[in-house]
Order: sequence, then C-alpha cells, then structure tokens
Amino acid sequence: MRLDNKVAVITGGGSGIGAAIGRAFAQEGSVVAITDVRSEAAQEIAAGIARLSGRVGASVFDVSVRLAVEQAADEIEK
Repeated sequence: MRLDNKVAVITGGGSGIGAAIGRAFAQEGSVVAITDVRSEAAQEIAAGIARLSGRVGASVFDVSVRLAVEQAADEIEK
C-alpha cells in the first residue's frame, strides 16, 4: 500500500502503537503529523521519522479538548 502525498495525523504518536503507525505510514510515502500530549515524546518520534522520510511534523495537544483539536488541525493543514 502506497500513501504518497497523503497526510496522516497520528494521535498518541509519541509512543507505542501510535509511533509504530507513524513510522509505517512514513515508509509508505505519507506526510506524517505526530501528535501527543507530551511534547518531548512527539518531538523524539518525529525526529526519528524525519530520518526515514523527512516529511514529518510534531504537534502537542489534548484530543479531549475540542478547541485544541481544531487549532491543531488548522496548524497541520498549513
């Protein structure tokens, strides 16, 4: 499965399954947005993915806060 030029927003991407999904999507050609409530974790995973594809960003927000999700979506879209 190729995901060339698709954008994948990975919530909880700072560890575990989310981090693994982020890496897998990047390897398949996706632009990846790693999101997590823990800034350091999101940045660390994004840095690792950047070494794979260079097409990654990190965003910190709490998915239980609607306004934070809306702001993050706007940021990721840009």
